[in-house]
Amino acid sequence: MNKEKALYSVFVFVFLAICGLQAQSDVVPAGGDASGAGGSVAYSVGQVAYTNITGEAGSINLGVQQPNLFLMVGTNEAAITIDAIAYPNPVNDFVNLELGDQLTLNGIDHLSYGLYDINGKLILQKDITTNATPISMENLSNAIYFLRVIHNNTEIKTFKIFKTN
Repeated sequence: MNKEKALYSVFVFVFLAICGLQAQSDVVPAGGDASGAGGSVAYSVGQVAYTNITGEAGSINLGVQQPNLFLMVGTNEAAITIDAIAYPNPVNDFVNLELGDQLTLNGIDHLSYGLYDINGKLILQKDITTNATPISMENLSNAIYFLRVIHNNTEIKTFKIFKTN
């Protein structure tokens, strides 16, 4: 009788435990709760399981991490846009900054570049006078650098340059 009673108790306990589970569970490295005047939200980092609910007013993804990265470099919009490439990357001695063919430097004044280290310290700054500009990096140590194209003190484009030997 005790054996049947114990088996029945285990069965009831397991049944109630399964019926009582209604939340998602996942092992995640970080998360938390945030609240403000507009409401509150619970978030997690690294969660891969999710549920998508769609309605007339829109859709919501529950338990999903959005793979978007929004990086705000500055608050001023650039007055001009240019096509520019920096190559080779990684670089040993020289990196070439090449501006697009549609850009004529005659109509643009104060176009320059700045080379910064990972801490934001300015290492080299020069005016850009041609569409192809070689930049010497042979005397710099192996690290990550930022090459910024600047027009009238407004950053137009930034490249992450890897310096190796």
